Amino acid sequence: MRDGKDPVAERRAYLDAPLVSDLLDRYVAEHVDKRNRPRTRDEVKRLVERHVRPQLGRHKVAAVTRQDIAKLHRDLEATPRQANFVLAVCSKAFSLAEAWSMRPEGSNPCTKIERYPENERERFLSAEELGRLALRCGGRLRGAGLEGGPRRPTSKHLAKPENRRTLYARVTTAAIELLLYTGCRLSEVLNLEWKRVNFDEGTITPSETKSDRKGKPVRQVVVMNAPARQVLKHLEKTKASLWVLPSTVDAERPLSKAAIEAAWQRIRSTAKLDDVRLHDLRHTVGTYAGQSVPTPSWCATSYGTRTCR
Repeated sequence: MRDGKDPVAERRAYLDAPLVSDLLDRYVAEHVDKRNRPRTRDEVKRLVERHVRPQLGRHKVAAVTRQDIAKLHRDLEATPRQANFVLAVCSKAFSLAEAWSMRPEGSNPCTKIERYPENERERFLSAEELGRLALRCGGRLRGAGLEGGPRRPTSKHLAKPENRRTLYARVTTAAIELLLYTGCRLSEVLNLEWKRVNFDEGTITPSETKSDRKGKPVRQVVVMNAPARQVLKHLEKTKASLWVLPSTVDAERPLSKAAIEAAWQRIRSTAKLDDVRLHDLRHTVGTYAGQSVPTPSWCATSYGTRTCR
């Protein structure tokens, strides 16, 4: 007190100081829910609840040190990509804490923590693999359904090889075709509504949009090439839902990610493409679009761009 300080007020200020848990709540409500795309939003929330909040939630925001963040990062060393994502989430949250006067300026505890090296996975299908996939689809990717393998290859009584067929719903094969023909993300294809398909202008406008550096949404338009138009025209003939790819269980909902992922596991197995993900179809379109070599005739011949032409 002789030095002009108030111990009681300092003690009360410390007790009333926000916890990291409070910061995370505000970070999610005011930034993640408003700025991030749905898939990113879900992943950030998962990491916050599973890793950040349990380890740092009861700490005072102003008291978190670089050593605390480094320990959290180090505990996730076995999954480097996830560890780096958690570090990025923490960095953004504590950057906002400075803007919200919860910490002094320039005190972000995530600075100078070295990220783990990540193995970049660049996978795209070769012309031979594309042909193999097409062959498993009856020669072309346009058909009433897709032929898959047996559900239980180790079953005691198996049908003859020529009778081991699984006929998938048209929306399942159409989803794969649109991924390959448009270069759209899986979420963009599954959540596509008919009102966002313009046959006159030859464009597709995904409902999900990117944001610029200021957080403002950026309109994206995918140019519809001939194969994509043919698939969409075929689906339009029997449309009974506002969704281009409605669920086979409930037409009021779009085809679920779980359903298409489960189907793809079997489809890629029969085509001997076990390491190929659905997202790799998008990589494939972009790769062929950027090369001077011609794209296989049955594949997309005109990569859908992200801007209006």
